[in-house]
Amino acid sequence: MSSTSIAGASGSRNGSPSERRRSLVAVACDECRRRKVKASHGSSCHAINRYWQIIANTQKALKRKHDQLEASHNELSDFVTCLARQDNSTVLDMMRKVRTGGDIGDLLQSLRSRTAARVTSIDSDRREKQVLLLTHKSSLRQSTRQTMVPDESLDTPLVMLPAAPWTWITEDDLLVSRLVTIFLNYQNAYWRYLEADLFLQAMKLAQPPSDLCSPLLVNSVLAMASLSAEYLEVFFEAGDYTSRGRQFHEEAMRLWLLEEGRASVTNLQALVILSMDLRGQDKLGMSLLAVAMQVNRDLPHLLFTEDGDDMRSLVPAALSLRERLYDWYEGLTSDLKYDMRLPAFLHEIHCEYFCVRMTLASTIGARLKSQNVPSEPRSSERHNGAEADAEHFKAAYWTSEAADLALKAAKILENYRSVYGLKVVLPFIFQAATTASFILLDHC
Repeated sequence: MSSTSIAGASGSRNGSPSERRRSLVAVACDECRRRKVKASHGSSCHAINRYWQIIANTQKALKRKHDQLEASHNELSDFVTCLARQDNSTVLDMMRKVRTGGDIGDLLQSLRSRTAARVTSIDSDRREKQVLLLTHKSSLRQSTRQTMVPDESLDTPLVMLPAAPWTWITEDDLLVSRLVTIFLNYQNAYWRYLEADLFLQAMKLAQPPSDLCSPLLVNSVLAMASLSAEYLEVFFEAGDYTSRGRQFHEEAMRLWLLEEGRASVTNLQALVILSMDLRGQDKLGMSLLAVAMQVNRDLPHLLFTEDGDDMRSLVPAALSLRERLYDWYEGLTSDLKYDMRLPAFLHEIHCEYFCVRMTLASTIGARLKSQNVPSEPRSSERHNGAEADAEHFKAAYWTSEAADLALKAAKILENYRSVYGLKVVLPFIFQAATTASFILLDHC
């Protein structure tokens, strides 16, 4: 044996451990080794391929489902957003289609086409308005500042009235006079909380106590009028329009607590005003209205006597007043007689007439109902040309007349609305509507 071959054999036996160790390569997966199944060399086994295919298909299905849900959510959100910008008729129409199974996508496309058409039609008007706003921006700011300081010559009160002794919140007679004028020209013209001439006369005398004026009533009037005024003095907090007249309102509430529920004409008027002057406190307003209703029930027993003598003189007086009212109404000139084509302000003459007649009849009926008056009067003497018989002393006679007058007033209001709609609602149109409504509700 040559030395070369011996050396080679010796080198192969004495090589490094890494050269002598056999490298093991795992070809089969764990599942195949566990089952002792021979795997294909050079590629993954069939089980592994199937497993990963299932995983991939599941992920694709989840992604498709997620995309579908996202698209459906976005579509529904866009539909609700578009629907919120539509008018009531369009919303109702769309809701009917949804209930009948309409496709949200088709409905959304319909809404978008309507919105686009509407935007196109008003686009030119909007541009013109923007130009006008930019052009007059400075003048508007100046006008806003000027409203806080009105022209003295254009703000003359109806009558000068004293602040004292009716309120201690302010000593400014001019401010009080202006606020009372606002109240009488606006709020009282529609709701008729008080009789203006009697109230002004009593307030101007400034001699409390008075049956027709009181500090409680005056502060209530000033509180309500302040909500329609922009004088700096009426702001409880500078710049906060909701705080206007709060000082008068709080003083009125304090004075009402001192009254301890006493029934009087001025207390009733003040309670009704305060119940309407809610100032964001609707529960307080409802509670004050409930108290006012109780005061209204108690007041007749305090103002009028319980015997029948008072009614025996009141009924003939009511008949006389009714006769004079009827003669006046029938004696109107031809150009003032009722016709539904009359100008709006002339309709007020007829509505005012029916308001007075309805109030007279309902008041006498309520008085007779609350008192036991003999059906037969003591004498048949005439009172101012009006003769009272037994029928006139029955409450049913007057309540029936009030209902008949309410129906006639309702017909006039129906004609007025057919001609003028609801855009022009004058004070006595409103008065006739409310008076007739309450009389008919009470008659039912």
